[in-house]
Amino acid sequence: MKIAFLISDYAPSRGGQERYLSRLLGALAAGGHDLHVFAARGEMAEGGGFVFHRVPVPAAAGPSLKTVLFIRRARRMLAGGGWDVVSGLTRFYPLDVYRMGGGIHRVWLREKADTAAGRLVAYTRPFTWLALHLERRIFDPRLCGRVIANSRLCRDQLLARYPYPPGRVSVVYNGVDHGMFHPRLRALHRARVLAELGIPAGASVALFASHNPVRKGLETALRAAAVPANRRTHLLVAGRGRTDRFASLARGLGAAARIRFLGHLADIRPYYGAADYLVLPTRYDPFANVCLEAMACGLPVVTTAMNGASEIVGEGLDGFVVADPRNAAAFAGPMAALAREETRARMAEAARRKSLAYTVEANAEATLAVYRLAMEERRGIAR
Repeated sequence: MKIAFLISDYAPSRGGQERYLSRLLGALAAGGHDLHVFAARGEMAEGGGFVFHRVPVPAAAGPSLKTVLFIRRARRMLAGGGWDVVSGLTRFYPLDVYRMGGGIHRVWLREKADTAAGRLVAYTRPFTWLALHLERRIFDPRLCGRVIANSRLCRDQLLARYPYPPGRVSVVYNGVDHGMFHPRLRALHRARVLAELGIPAGASVALFASHNPVRKGLETALRAAAVPANRRTHLLVAGRGRTDRFASLARGLGAAARIRFLGHLADIRPYYGAADYLVLPTRYDPFANVCLEAMACGLPVVTTAMNGASEIVGEGLDGFVVADPRNAAAFAGPMAALAREETRARMAEAARRKSLAYTVEANAEATLAVYRLAMEERRGIAR
């Protein structure tokens, strides 16, 4: 098939959506498909197996203008391309297939603010109105042939808020590269990383990884790590988001000596190897890739019911799922449980075993099945 992918930024080293597309492209290229990526900015690796098309959008433009220009200019570039499938991973229409990796903006607006006043402020921003307008257009069944949701959570939120045909929504869980993410990372990296960070070898080490520390619940993780029951727990915080106020909070909680802010990591794998488990109290996440990566490395996961990845977590078996992302006390208990070596070892083995069902190849195969349906429907309309 000749497939066009629309994504605002293609930078696999910087975000989950981009890493997902990178893995999908690799799997599809192995099948001989003709792949094209349209993005305003991007990283093009040698032998990537696809053609990169830069959509001219000024870097200095504001978010609303960037979005509008990207849609208009990408449409012109797509015209006459003879595509079998046009697939979007960003706000764009019309499309044959939309993968809603970012979830439902209407849901995120409700979850992001703690107060009615905060939600009101969010609704006064021009970009909010643009995003909601585009969301309505994308989920208009006349403008989007099929939708891929990466969790049941995401699918159900879509169907509850937009009149989109349920039969045209497919749940396709993410996959992980088990060659890159595996339990051997512990033997390769743990001793060195802990020594470099000044963390005792026998400490319990939790990892928080996100480029959006507010949305992903870093405050909750810090408060949970600070309770007396977790005084042996050290928390590694990875990601490029602003952490000044979180460092101040850690000092105020008396836990600063046990928190390491690592910043952006070009390669997170040594820190999966150094950690005992992943903690991600996310307020809203269609499916956090880091959860599956962590499980593939043999790390139990502590996350929330507002994370689609929680659907693959077995409560008390390979992780824990907390209902309220703001409830630090509810996170403190599972973190204390994972400080016990026998509990951690049992759950680590179960986490790796669970992850083996979620491969890049299985994801690509299920995605291709949706693309074939969309292609057949497009050809049927054309006839």
